[in-house]
Amino acid sequence: METPEKMSVHQEPRFNISTYATYVTIFIFAATAVAILTSLLSGPNQLLYWKSDYAIFLIDMYHTLQFDQEIGISSRFGWAHPGPFNYYMLAPWYSLFVEKEGGLIVGTFLYNIGFIAASTWTVAKISERNTAALFLTTLIIYSSIALGTKVFLDVLLPVNAN
Repeated sequence: METPEKMSVHQEPRFNISTYATYVTIFIFAATAVAILTSLLSGPNQLLYWKSDYAIFLIDMYHTLQFDQEIGISSRFGWAHPGPFNYYMLAPWYSLFVEKEGGLIVGTFLYNIGFIAASTWTVAKISERNTAALFLTTLIIYSSIALGTKVFLDVLLPVNAN
């Protein structure tokens, strides 16, 4: 007769909240990104008007393509942000599109989504719990609802947005 230790008992897989949170996070993140990108690509975006600070941004982008941009984004407080990283980061997108403003908007959207994904991944790795990533994703979605989706498409920081 077999001992209880040797008897094979079929066990049902245990519900793992961490795995479930990972799948929910990936689904919510992908659905949000697809919805915003679809809205963006469906036609001209009337949320952004290329005047004032945005017009200055376009002029600075021209200088960026000449590798002549040495200061960062202009600030309404009379100084410039320290470094042209944002310009050089968006330069490939600016060059790819015939409608330059559209290239900047698409580039800004993709970089914002990329940084959000990297932040979510980092939080999940540091905390070693996927529920932390779910919390961060939920926080980002609620913040974007509160601030509006314009925050994902705006080339200027939210403080500088008109």
